[in-house]
Amino acid sequence: MHAPSSIQEFVELVRRSAVVPEERLDTFFRRQRGRAEQWIGPAQLAEALLEEGLLSRFQANNLLLGRWCGFWINRCLVLEDLGTGGMGRVFLCEQTPMQRLVAVKVLPSTTPPGSVERFLREARASAALDHPNLVRAFDVDRDGRFHFLVLEFVDGSTLLRLVKRFGRLDVARACHYTAQAALGLHHAHVAGWIHRDVKPANLLVDRSGTVKVFDLGLARFALGPDEQLTKQFDDQNLLGTADYIAPEQTLIDHAVDCRADLYSLGATLYFLLAGRPPYLNGNVIQKLMAHRLCEPLPLTQVRPEVPQALAAVVDRMMAKNPAHRFQTAEEVCEALQPFLGSGPFRPQSGELHQHCPRVRLVTDSGKAHAQAIPPRVPASSGSFGSTGVVPASALMGSSAAFSASDTTGCFGGLGSAAVLSSPHSTLWSRRRLVAVIALLAMLPLFAVSMVLVVGWWLFFSRPAGALGGPGPGSIGAHHGNPDKADKDEPRDYLTPHEASQKVDQRCTVRFVVRRAALSKSQKTLFLNSESNYRADNNFTVLVHGVDGGPAKDRNELLASYQGKAVQVTGLVTLYESRPQIVASELAQIKIVNQPN
Repeated sequence: MHAPSSIQEFVELVRRSAVVPEERLDTFFRRQRGRAEQWIGPAQLAEALLEEGLLSRFQANNLLLGRWCGFWINRCLVLEDLGTGGMGRVFLCEQTPMQRLVAVKVLPSTTPPGSVERFLREARASAALDHPNLVRAFDVDRDGRFHFLVLEFVDGSTLLRLVKRFGRLDVARACHYTAQAALGLHHAHVAGWIHRDVKPANLLVDRSGTVKVFDLGLARFALGPDEQLTKQFDDQNLLGTADYIAPEQTLIDHAVDCRADLYSLGATLYFLLAGRPPYLNGNVIQKLMAHRLCEPLPLTQVRPEVPQALAAVVDRMMAKNPAHRFQTAEEVCEALQPFLGSGPFRPQSGELHQHCPRVRLVTDSGKAHAQAIPPRVPASSGSFGSTGVVPASALMGSSAAFSASDTTGCFGGLGSAAVLSSPHSTLWSRRRLVAVIALLAMLPLFAVSMVLVVGWWLFFSRPAGALGGPGPGSIGAHHGNPDKADKDEPRDYLTPHEASQKVDQRCTVRFVVRRAALSKSQKTLFLNSESNYRADNNFTVLVHGVDGGPAKDRNELLASYQGKAVQVTGLVTLYESRPQIVASELAQIKIVNQPN
């Protein structure tokens, strides 16, 4: 579609895209009625909607280009384009049922089988792991032709972007972030997962200073049935990133263990301290050979203020022979403990991206919802119990997620037992007992009500001829609301639900028009069975080449269909996984009657 040339066309695009609820858009126009003369064109109106928090920058830019489709991934509303990852494109979305921000990774429909399997493997890996230093997965699904993965949104930046924009990190800050990543990797390793692509671009730091390991797309479950899948799809391709890949990973990729992740983590720490990868020059093949045969330039030469003991830790993490490295991420945490500093190490405000008002609105709503939920009392032990590893609270400084004061701050220093014995708890128990007694007392009344309802349905709601008498509700069920027509009654049409099961077949479909719309620019009439045409159960009839004429005639045309039961015959097709029939002319649509 062409770019909108008038405010009316832009408003029509906004309504068709369904990115702004109708009631909120109407409220906005009522409040801004006095400022309408300031909107010279669509760009000024888009800016006003952006400032109001009704549109994101990504949405506004695409709508100004005439693009109104593709803003929804299942039930997730796309707010921003976060970029392209190793196996797909990542979008910042609002999960509308939960009113929270999520990152949605979308795999293109043209992806080869090997990448699809690795994508599903990433979903399984993320879902199986739950740790504060790992990006969590909420859902994996398929929308039409493509798969998508719903992930936890980390409001921050990758360490790669942080170093490239603001230079190498302080020694304590670099060690602090690396130790957090080691905590997350240790959790994955204990569960049997190997990341195999640890690098600065896959380590995210949020506004509180928490580091989370991202992109488990190359992860392999070392102890399970994924081994055969890994051999099938990974032997043909080099998996990993040339600047940070372990030497053994360049040879027999499926034979690597957790020590390959420790090598990559050491190369990442080298990058954070030096501001450059261990092997700076050469093409991909030369860098792979360097990882196997050459030693990187010593850290103390690249950056003299790096302590010799810390440089020795990095050298051991990047040892060519896996047997000479640290054997677990737990050992890496212990080795980095003397260099952690006091913290906290939150990124400065200028280091992180500032979101548009639309994203901040969802963020503030999520925070308010979280504050309304009573917090859990975390365990008082460290992340790994009594193993002697650096506890998470020491790594996170005063971060809210790991602060040692969280254990006593929730309830004024009282343990969970004190909360259970509080007066509010006792009062709640009494109310619950009263509710149970009242429910039991109402059961006989409920049973009598159900008998009366079933009896009324049997004798008064059946179609004509059923149980010996005409059913006054049969006409309404058949004609007034065809979606709820009695399936026992003979009829020559299908309901929208039945038609959705007959894609690529010619059918006659009847439904009540809940939403009628006319695109003036495309000259297309839309008749929808649901008021929200993006609903999963919506059925659409499209008629191209409809010229509505003046606004008065267009309104009369839409009113002639709105709320009416219509019937149309044609080929059932799918658009964005929703069924539709494309009619060639208005005469193909028959208004059968007024609904009851």
